[in-house]
Amino acid sequence: MGTERKQIIDFHLNYGSGLYGPELTGPDFALLMDKHELTGAVLCPLKPHEYHFRSANRAVFDAVNGASQQVWGFCRVDPWRGREAVKEIERCRLEYGFKGVWLHPAEENYAANSVIVNPVIETAAGLGMVIMIAGGFTPQSHPSSLYALACRFPEVEMIITSAGQINISGALLSDAEQLFRDHERLYLETSGIYRSDFIEDMVRKIGPERVLFGSNAPIYSLPFELRRIETLQIADSEKDLLLAGNAYRLLDT
Repeated sequence: MGTERKQIIDFHLNYGSGLYGPELTGPDFALLMDKHELTGAVLCPLKPHEYHFRSANRAVFDAVNGASQQVWGFCRVDPWRGREAVKEIERCRLEYGFKGVWLHPAEENYAANSVIVNPVIETAAGLGMVIMIAGGFTPQSHPSSLYALACRFPEVEMIITSAGQINISGALLSDAEQLFRDHERLYLETSGIYRSDFIEDMVRKIGPERVLFGSNAPIYSLPFELRRIETLQIADSEKDLLLAGNAYRLLDT
């Protein structure tokens, strides 16, 4: 009898041709999924060269439809665009069936807790969409900014990438831990956290149900990020939650 294949969902896979260099499109995307035996993935648009996300969101939609694995699309918007951003979220949800919204405060240059984010969060939450935010960028998405945002929307579930702290040293570790311990609706995504002991510690403190594997490929290395999760000193049942179980729970609604 063969061994059952482990399910792996990458909750943070970037798609498109990025303004800042990385690129993942078409055949390369399919090859990456197959090579690393991903069961599925969440696709987020890279910042496109034209600075407008409508075509980038469409490219993600096409990739979702053409994928042989289970793939979920997240739309990307710029909160500075106000009503236009809100309408794009509504369009992507109703026309494309997208499951979530991807926000990158650093690349769009706004503070995560700025009031311009309010309509975006309210619209996405009202449509039952998952919200994922690029965390750890100073000053735009420092843990303190994310903390303030979570206080404003305590009932909204949000995923914070890199645990809200790319630097992963000194006081920032404590700030990141406090962010998740004080806000039970926040989920920790693992990309770029080079300290496995921090992830293990957070699994114990906030529970494995609130930690998600994400690679942030092709900006980061998918096999390197995946290897970190596979070698964590936690129970196999907890790894299964990080690698797929939590993603299914959030996305299959």
